[in-house]
Amino acid sequence: MANYAQAPTGITTSQDFAALEPVVLSRAREVAERDTLLTSSSVVTRITMPQGQGRRIHIPRFTQRWVARNIQEGQPINNPQRLLPDVQSFTTYEIGLDFIATDQTEWYMPEQILARAGRMMGAAIKRRQEEDMLSLFQLPTRTLGAPGNVFNPNWLAAASMRLQVNTEIFPYDPATKKPLAVLHRYQVYPILQLSGTIGSNAFSGGRAPITGWTEKLIQQFDIRELYGQAIAYHDMIPIDANDDATGCVFTPDAFLYIQTSRSFFTERERDISLRATLITATSHYGVGYLDDQFAIRIVCDASLPV
Repeated sequence: MANYAQAPTGITTSQDFAALEPVVLSRAREVAERDTLLTSSSVVTRITMPQGQGRRIHIPRFTQRWVARNIQEGQPINNPQRLLPDVQSFTTYEIGLDFIATDQTEWYMPEQILARAGRMMGAAIKRRQEEDMLSLFQLPTRTLGAPGNVFNPNWLAAASMRLQVNTEIFPYDPATKKPLAVLHRYQVYPILQLSGTIGSNAFSGGRAPITGWTEKLIQQFDIRELYGQAIAYHDMIPIDANDDATGCVFTPDAFLYIQTSRSFFTERERDISLRATLITATSHYGVGYLDDQFAIRIVCDASLPV
């Protein structure tokens, strides 16, 4: 039996694994720290929860409508108004995934593959955050369209107008921020196809010049504003078994994204028995539906374009 009383010499390992970790982790962080559509402070309400304040955040909402009344000269006003907040509570939670790489991984795998592993870790975190935000589209009580309906652009004009006037939901506060429509591309496809058809310029005397709306559609097949309503497309909006999808027209006051100091956090641990390193990526955050006054669902067919 060999004597290992002294440090052995002549024993080699596959490769030094230390060089692998920065490649994976730096790519993961690079992807995970990018803003996505529904976590951006320009699209939703975004709050940062400081460390040490627990998992729950309380946000006051004031639904009273104060009333001013006629008063007589020289008489007390005698019209006190009470400020009574409704408190909304939102709880943060944690998601995560891990990546186990053996010592031989670096030797067998080129760096671009390791970088891809890091990008996939970061992308998984961001994708889950977007999915959680998109799930909030099911919560608004007002809906335009219905399952099986073909998209109607008038819904966008109606939703935008109703949000900005807002005489439907107490306390009837009109939107102070411009609404954004977030839709699946397949929802909008029928109106793009109808408006952008080259043959639509035909008339009894021949063909009219293709200009304006039709010209732009034929060139780009894309619309980012319709009836003054800004549109953003989100291809992660789920399509159900009946080929229907739910988009939403909303202002930033409708939805909440809670960011924490651990919105992206990585750790590593060495497993000697496996001769491998475990790399974990976790995210602690929260989402919530803030105010039903400022969102209207758009439900319609989103069949695969053919």
